[in-house]
Amino acid sequence: MASCNKKNILDAQAIAEKDPFSTRNNIRVTAAYADGSGEGELTITPECLNPRGAVHGGCLATLANAVSGWVAGAVQHCNSATASYTLNFLRPAMGTSRKIRCRAAPVKLGRTLCVYHVVLLDDADTVVASGDFTYFMSAL
Repeated sequence: MASCNKKNILDAQAIAEKDPFSTRNNIRVTAAYADGSGEGELTITPECLNPRGAVHGGCLATLANAVSGWVAGAVQHCNSATASYTLNFLRPAMGTSRKIRCRAAPVKLGRTLCVYHVVLLDDADTVVASGDFTYFMSAL
């Protein structure tokens, strides 16, 4: 099912107010859906680039972590804390793109642990990274 047909259950403005780190680093969570999936984006600025002109791997990891973590918390109505993650950098995310998009999908939505698979795409819809994030869930 296309994400545009899903009901967005996320208040992106509320997240921005609670997460100044992501906001300061040009990361925005754009959607969380009732099925547990979600989306977000990184607006690329010169500060995001490494000396070779590609988006720094740390920026990509932060994007994936922020989006999947916020989505996990939103759909479970809990706080989420990163327990572990693996992110595979598949090709350079060159600075010629204006944004990197993150799609997060649940692998497991549990009471105490949630696992998400993430895919990062550039402006040409080329997958630049993918990985898995595990979150410890706790009461709000």
